[in-house]
Amino acid sequence: MKKIYFIFYILMLSFFSNIDAECSIEKYAVLFNGGYQSSYNYAAYYNDMRQMYDVLLNIYEFPEEHIIILQSDGQNSTNDLRFKYANGSNYYVNSAWDLDTDGDYDIESGAATSQNLFAEFTALSSIIDSDDLFYFWATGHGANDPGVLNASLAGWNSTLFSDANFASAVSSIIAGTEIYVFGQCYSGAFIDNLTGQSNAIIVTACDSEELSWTWYNTPTVQYQWGTYTNNTGDRSLFLKEWAKALSGYADYNSDGEITMFEAFYYAEHNDYTGPYGAVPKENPKYNDIFNIGGLVTLNNWEGSPVPEHLFPVCILAIMVFSGFHSSHYPGYPHDYCLMCC
Repeated sequence: MKKIYFIFYILMLSFFSNIDAECSIEKYAVLFNGGYQSSYNYAAYYNDMRQMYDVLLNIYEFPEEHIIILQSDGQNSTNDLRFKYANGSNYYVNSAWDLDTDGDYDIESGAATSQNLFAEFTALSSIIDSDDLFYFWATGHGANDPGVLNASLAGWNSTLFSDANFASAVSSIIAGTEIYVFGQCYSGAFIDNLTGQSNAIIVTACDSEELSWTWYNTPTVQYQWGTYTNNTGDRSLFLKEWAKALSGYADYNSDGEITMFEAFYYAEHNDYTGPYGAVPKENPKYNDIFNIGGLVTLNNWEGSPVPEHLFPVCILAIMVFSGFHSSHYPGYPHDYCLMCC
């Protein structure tokens, strides 16, 4: 039996040695906060945006020019962001355009409307190829059609981007892996539209008929650049934990990498609304029909994943030679999804 294992191991090494290590791999991200209107554009969403940008830029070293940020009214000088005084009353400020305080504007000049988001997807479709990683992340508001799996992502100036139109817009982006993270209300309704997208991992803060929640302070507390895992500051409950997971909290097998499933597992199990007041518990959702979430990180992406028909071969080799078992990850039923070939 040991001879069979050895031969099998040699065959696996031969297979993976044929993967082109010199392929040109790029990482791209779109971060979106529509805000809807200034009265609904809470400081929590701006803090979400800064924290996610901080993580992508400084932990995962996404090139700054590869991160597209659509934030409420864009580079408009009007006051678009809602803050609170200590007494609970509201006041409004203009969203800072320089998120990392390096002197350069980080957000796009145009507003975070559905039209501008569609235009960014169209532009990226001619740049991103099958060796690349595409990461989409959204905070802010959502709307739904009760009783039907239809929902929308809210954009600036009361615009809405339906789940069907969103899926159609990103269908022209063909990346090696695509990761979609939605923090808005009713975000679970986006899953059924995106499941046909090539090698897609979809993460949502809540189910299709649920609200998602934010925490706010009085007075408003802003996110401090470079703090990553800091719990202070106004923040969306699920997206805060997602960012913490990616910044190091979710390395369950201590290999120095955070896979997408590890990140979701952490965020889901730490997304507690109880300490923040009497609001219903969010039920985050995870969809990964290609079973690649345990193989993909934002840090060490190495080109297209193993083709689906070769997964049993790859995983069997891992299980035989590593002794890996799902008991390492309580609550996760599959032996293979947290190991990287």
